[in-house]
Amino acid sequence: MGNTIRVRVAAVGALTAVAATGAVIGGQPADARAVAAAGHVQTSIKWGKCPEPAPGARRDPRQTCGTVKVPLDYRRPGGETITVAVSRIATAKPGKKRGNLLFNPGGPGLQGLDMPGQMARTLPKKVRDSYDLIGFDARGVGHSTPMSCGLSGSSLLTIFPYPGAGGSIEGNVTTARAVARQCATIGAKLRFFNSANTARDMDRIRQALGARKTSYWGQSFGTYLGAVYASLFPPQHRPDGAGGQRRPGQGVGEDAEHLEPGHERPVP
Repeated sequence: MGNTIRVRVAAVGALTAVAATGAVIGGQPADARAVAAAGHVQTSIKWGKCPEPAPGARRDPRQTCGTVKVPLDYRRPGGETITVAVSRIATAKPGKKRGNLLFNPGGPGLQGLDMPGQMARTLPKKVRDSYDLIGFDARGVGHSTPMSCGLSGSSLLTIFPYPGAGGSIEGNVTTARAVARQCATIGAKLRFFNSANTARDMDRIRQALGARKTSYWGQSFGTYLGAVYASLFPPQHRPDGAGGQRRPGQGVGEDAEHLEPGHERPVP
């Protein structure tokens, strides 16, 4: 199965349907969902020139960019805001448009602003004619409001949620403690840069696009993010075909051998 997931979500009334029972999602109480639509909600995007691409990077000349303001803390939607950078390649046939197709490249932490152009090269013409292709840099990443612990080196790539050779966890523990000490110096705002809030940001993007529904395409960690989105905004969501979804705790690279093009199944 391909390492993708596409989720079509109707978010109308989603937040009022959630019953908060003290569970915790993404580092915040589940009742944070109940206020995700409160406060100022951006209802349009001013599309214009995109930020300069990385040296040597290719960018589709049709792609335009904009920003969406979202709450730093969805429990306080009227408080501090941050910016999420978004991008779009509009369908060349607006009369045939069925909706928006939102992309996430996974990681977590990979930049997704140029995904519309990257995906436009491989998606079937029927999809490109039917959907505006939408990319975004998740909160804390790329051209969105930045957040970083200032970590460097490749040691993080060796951390997996299981023991090393011979059953030892010493290496994981040592690295995890070093990361925790470094990230602890960043301050309290770091805890708001999590998967659940990224999913909430995705719904703010939907609202800024003026759409009642959105379709979603994620790869690698992006499949997990799609599942979080569907769990936070459940009414009438319909998985359109998924393969290679990342489970919470699944090691990076466990599903690498199962990759195949995500566009082989039709987007609704």
